[in-house]
Amino acid sequence: PPTTGTAKTWVWHGSTLLDDGNFDRCMISLSPGGSDADTTREFCLKTNSFLEGGFEMLEPAKSRIDYRSRDECLVGTDFGKDGSCMTDSGYPRVIRSWRRGTPLEEATTVFEGEQSDISVSQYAYRDHGVAHEFRVRSLTFYTSKYWHRTPKDLEGLTAADDDTPFVEVPIPADANVGTFADAALVSLRSDWTVGGQTFKQGSMFSLPFSDLMKGDVSAAQILFEPTDSKSLESSTTTKNYLVLKVLEDVRSTLVVWKWADGTWTAHGGGGGGDARRCCARAAARPCCDICGSAASCCGGVGRAARL
Repeated sequence: PPTTGTAKTWVWHGSTLLDDGNFDRCMISLSPGGSDADTTREFCLKTNSFLEGGFEMLEPAKSRIDYRSRDECLVGTDFGKDGSCMTDSGYPRVIRSWRRGTPLEEATTVFEGEQSDISVSQYAYRDHGVAHEFRVRSLTFYTSKYWHRTPKDLEGLTAADDDTPFVEVPIPADANVGTFADAALVSLRSDWTVGGQTFKQGSMFSLPFSDLMKGDVSAAQILFEPTDSKSLESSTTTKNYLVLKVLEDVRSTLVVWKWADGTWTAHGGGGGGDARRCCARAAARPCCDICGSAASCCGGVGRAARL
């Protein structure tokens, strides 16, 4: 990465925050000359400087690195520099557990995909206090396989030392799954009939993650269902809310659901509330209950999406 007087042109490739409640470390990825390959170094947010002795990958490559804990990262890159750890598409195929203070060459392999996969990943995080760990094989640009486990101790056990088994998430290959606390958020690209119910293409629903893993969708709650004139563009989460960006008659609308006591409630009524109305009302209060900021907060979800 650049130092004073560098003659290289660097392009920002993103950052990954260490989300352990301290908010003091992150990974910064920079691309030399704007290529697909990048370099990564650990950055201290308190001193505004790269961390001496921190995690760093200085050889440009199509890599992926994510914190698993303060002292462990899950990393995929061109180990050995011979292409054997990359897919045919040029993305990581092998994921290794890398412990702080050890050479990358000593990282332990924890997951391998197929050469024909687009890419492979493994990542872990806490979502509203609930620990999740996923393995993903991206089979094509539109299909993936997911595996999940609840890690025993993210801080105390490395990914290699945790013997909790991964279990395949029983969803269609073209579906996406995310989390909110101990709930699953499932988005569909095609109709899915399961447990006597049919969920429509383009819909999003939520249910306890444990139920999803058992194939029990009886408690599923539909958060969005498309019509001929309405589709789901994107979604984001905040501390207590799920915000959906819905395209209806070529106009975008923000729909808000509130999470409380293990269930979703339409915020503002009518199958999800309008975030702009919610924040306008919040201006009369000392803080906005969507994004948790001061009264002149998000004016929609622009800022809420970042909190």
